[in-house]
Amino acid sequence: MSQHPSDPGLITQFRRRWGAGSSVIKFLSELSENQLDRLAVERGEAVVRALSAALTAAERRELARAFGRPMIADCASGPRRGGLTPPAEAHKVGGNPQPEEAAMAYRITPLTEHTGAEVTGIDLAQPIDAEARTALNAAWARHHVLVIRDQKYEPPDFIRAAQVFGELQPHDKKDHHIPGFPEMYYVTNQEFLGTRRMIPGETFHTDHSNHPAPPKATILYPVDLPSHGGDTQYANMHLAYDELPEATKHKIDGLKAVHVYLSKYSPRPLKPLNEESLKALPPPGIHPLVRVHPDNGRKALYLNPVRIESIVGMQDDEALDLVAELMAHATQQKYEYRHQWRRGDMVIWDNRSVLHKANPDYDMNERRYLYRLMLKGEAPIPVRAAA
Repeated sequence: MSQHPSDPGLITQFRRRWGAGSSVIKFLSELSENQLDRLAVERGEAVVRALSAALTAAERRELARAFGRPMIADCASGPRRGGLTPPAEAHKVGGNPQPEEAAMAYRITPLTEHTGAEVTGIDLAQPIDAEARTALNAAWARHHVLVIRDQKYEPPDFIRAAQVFGELQPHDKKDHHIPGFPEMYYVTNQEFLGTRRMIPGETFHTDHSNHPAPPKATILYPVDLPSHGGDTQYANMHLAYDELPEATKHKIDGLKAVHVYLSKYSPRPLKPLNEESLKALPPPGIHPLVRVHPDNGRKALYLNPVRIESIVGMQDDEALDLVAELMAHATQQKYEYRHQWRRGDMVIWDNRSVLHKANPDYDMNERRYLYRLMLKGEAPIPVRAAA
């Protein structure tokens, strides 16, 4: 059972670790009821993170040794989008350098209370240690979207940075790669299909769901950005599933959808594949409408109107109505983190946890051009298989 921080049992746990005279214990015992209530937002070891604004650097190192993990350096700085924002996490890269100040410090700060976190103070063009790699991957599983600021990449740097999170997956469009880097796709607003300007990703979707094992991640790095606009929206499919009526959950938990390269019911066209790309295209993916995340264990809606051709065992009109109903629910603003791009942003999102869409709300005379990589994933885990 979770303990409220004012429970004497929790203070006893601290005392056993650091002794009755510890300043940590003194700080904990002197908190007001309001402060204790604030700490109740997080439980267990997370309480230590909330305390650390009052600790010295030496005390943080003591806590880090006790828990075997980096400690948080400060408390929440207040809400951004979506209300109360949890504490920022401060870490060191580079093992145990001497002196400590020689280490590279980085910080992970939630952007909303449910989706997105900002990472600052780290350069992924440089090697990082196993501890930092583990911390970044854990933050990504928890926050679903990471915005890693102030990066400066050439294509080989971007590839090395992406590989912190997994193994590269090729794109379907073999003719849309950066010269010399076949794994790296590009996103641009400077292409047309007939007279229609193509805006890649302009409706909510998840990437390459037509694959039997879709990519777990997509990563973007901007080369050119418009002066304003062109945001990317992310909708949290875990929360969307959690807030469905129980009857709807029961109805959809066992359903599977057929995902093809381009559904005949797609809300937008895709640029046709060339001969090489068609030959490499995998067979359609047959995926559960509700998948279980392999790392965080949470259920999520798995939807993509661009790719879903049918739902197994259901008439097309009924299937279309169901997908439309689920999409209307899942893309409500309350589930969203909206990313406003800056130069130097590397954004990685979890295709198993969020839908995303691009916005064509900017001057099309301005170039929008981004590098894009994807990471290999696994076949989606159905609810029953995870039970």
